[in-house]
Amino acid sequence: MSKPPNIILLTGPPRSGTTFFGKVLARPSNVAYIREPFNINGPGFPQIYQYLDADSPAAPEALFEKMLEGDVKFRSNVRWDIPKRWPSNLVKMLGLRSGCHYHYLKAKYLPGIDTWLIKDPIGCFSAEYIHRCHGAKVMVILRHPAAFVSSMKRVKWKFDFSPWLAQPKLIRDHLQEIPGWSEFDYLCDNPIERNSMQWLCITRTLLKFLSRNPDMFYVTHEQVSNNPVPEFSRIYEKLGLEWSESVEKYIRSHTESTEISPDSGDIHNHVRSSKSLVTRWMHDLTTSEIDTVRRVTGNAAEELYGSTAWNITDR
Repeated sequence: MSKPPNIILLTGPPRSGTTFFGKVLARPSNVAYIREPFNINGPGFPQIYQYLDADSPAAPEALFEKMLEGDVKFRSNVRWDIPKRWPSNLVKMLGLRSGCHYHYLKAKYLPGIDTWLIKDPIGCFSAEYIHRCHGAKVMVILRHPAAFVSSMKRVKWKFDFSPWLAQPKLIRDHLQEIPGWSEFDYLCDNPIERNSMQWLCITRTLLKFLSRNPDMFYVTHEQVSNNPVPEFSRIYEKLGLEWSESVEKYIRSHTESTEISPDSGDIHNHVRSSKSLVTRWMHDLTTSEIDTVRRVTGNAAEELYGSTAWNITDR
């Protein structure tokens, strides 16, 4: 097959809403949903969080090119530590591949598809390359650092810096500029510190990409959570997607629930009260944890959210 006529990359730090945003933006029948090619389930990049730019080695660039041409297979990631995934694990063991590959096959073979929506927070460092070299529209979702860390805490994730440290060019081009990067203890056992540095590195790098690529744009998780329907309508218009009543109904059904937050074991439950997510971190993080996030991330939150970024008077 030939490359898709239109490519949209949706990226941002993990736990910032990319999965739900991706499902909303892929509602039109002409849009195919491509899920996380840069993750472990992807077609086989040397590293997760693979960094691609105009001077990258030929092999990773060629793999991305082959993916756009429909000539790769997404791998299966069997997770027996999550009981809810056991049925899908059995399917994967039978050789039927992963959900990511299923989405990829739909993109290749369904008639009427003219847009690929690549949803991938793990592809954040390659956003500029995908925009400049493949003409993709790039939308970035950014989230308050404390909200990000709080979400990581809920699902019990502690970031592993190994994939970044294995890419000297990524460090040289971007990470060494990040305040605190060179002094940071990547082996520290404190997940709040590690996840705060993860947020800072991704957010600072994406803001740099945005500053020098005016056609790339970002929204904050908070602005969309507070006004889901009008904000998504604006995003649809900006990306050239067709808005419909069914899209609006889908958004309302997933953002106007009385449920505040799902159980910690369900990392992709998207039916909730979206407005409640904006300030939930104020209650889920301790004062000490919030102080740690502020120390590691510096003034980045104020740059995004202004002087009220850390307003926690209602704790």
